[in-house]
Order: sequence, then structure tokens, then C-alpha cells
Amino acid sequence: IRTSGAEGLTLSSTALTVANGLTLTDGDVTVASGHGISFAADSSASGMASELFHDYEEGTYTGVVTDGGSGGTVTLNGDNTFHYNKIGRIVYVMGNANRNDSTGYTNNLQLSIPFTTSNSTNMNGPNGGVWLDGTGTDKVALVYIPRNQNYVLFKESGDSSDYVSTDNFQTSRPFYASFWYYTDT
Repeated sequence: IRTSGAEGLTLSSTALTVANGLTLTDGDVTVASGHGISFAADSSASGMASELFHDYEEGTYTGVVTDGGSGGTVTLNGDNTFHYNKIGRIVYVMGNANRNDSTGYTNNLQLSIPFTTSNSTNMNGPNGGVWLDGTGTDKVALVYIPRNQNYVLFKESGDSSDYVSTDNFQTSRPFYASFWYYTDT
């Protein structure tokens, strides 16, 4: 590194300090595993657990729909790619699936997710929505995030305390979901 005429630049064997900002004209910044971008210079709110931004990921996964009581897998027509963004400990998911069987499942409808949900108290609950596009029987529900699981449930809205059952997901009909949840990592 050339340091002559570089005011505000300090270089040692363990650190590079730039006083007036850093511009990268080409390439990526790579952070070693287990490290991240520290915001420790900012003031912290009470109860703050971390000031380290350590994870970002985006991608797709193949959603699997199961019947919660029997564990049976609902056959989908291949249109079951869900998109996700993981920013720190928060995961955002959006996608749809289309049923391709008529198996008589009647238990809670479950959708797989790309990362296990948080096991922390008060990190679960309704965090999004789903629309089951039925033939004359559309259903709108909240996405319910259970603790420490690799799936989400759909909670009926309104006065009902019921979860959406697998038989509400009609053959050859889609459902659309958009939700977010916390992980522990």
C-alpha cells in the first residue's frame, strides 16, 4: 500500500484505518468466517444483544408441503420454488405452490422453510400471510411461526382458532405465501 500523501491512512501489521471513508472501485469485500461488520461505534439501545452484522444470503428453495398429523407429503406440480433473503437473523420468504394430488389428508397444513425458526421465547407468532386460492372457497390466513421448527403453519383469521388443514389446499389450486421469521444464528 502506498502511504505517501494518503492523509488519514494508518497501516499496521494487524489493521488498516481510513479516516475519511473507503472507496472500492472493483471487486468484493470478503469478511472472514465468524466475523462481520461492527456497528459498535453507534449508541446502543438497552437490551442490545449484538452490534455485528454477520450474515446475508439470498436464494431459492423447493418448498415441501406436509400434513402435520400424518407426516404425509402433499404432491406438488413442480411450481413450488420459494425465494428467501436472510439478513442477520431475519429470514424473508415469498412464493407459491400448486397441489397435484387428492390424498385425503385432514390435519394441519405445514410448509418447509430454509432455516430453523428461533427457539427464543417471544420470537414466534403470526408474521405474514397466505392466500389459498380455492374454487369458490378462497381462504386467507396468517402464517404462524412455531419455535425451533423447520416448518410454518397457517392460522385461520377471524374468530377461528383453527389452523388451516391440508384438505383446504385444493387439488390443482395454488396458495401464495409471504412471511418473515427469526432464526437463532
